[in-house]
Amino acid sequence: MTATQFSKEIGASYPTIISWLDMGIVPGAIKQSDARGEYWEIPESALNMERPKRGRPANMATAKPAKSRGKKAK
Repeated sequence: MTATQFSKEIGASYPTIISWLDMGIVPGAIKQSDARGEYWEIPESALNMERPKRGRPANMATAKPAKSRGKKAK
């Protein structure tokens, strides 16, 4: 199926699906190309995938913020 079809079936926005595809999260998805351009082929079995959790990865949530190098407020 196409990325558009997959987004409708799984109930996620098209940009989200493209992001997942680019990150390699959708199992079995293959990027193809032809004279018209590139497109994704997604197997129906991917409909059973576990959806990624929202937000930053756990290791990022516990990371200390970078120190500011700007001038200090008085």
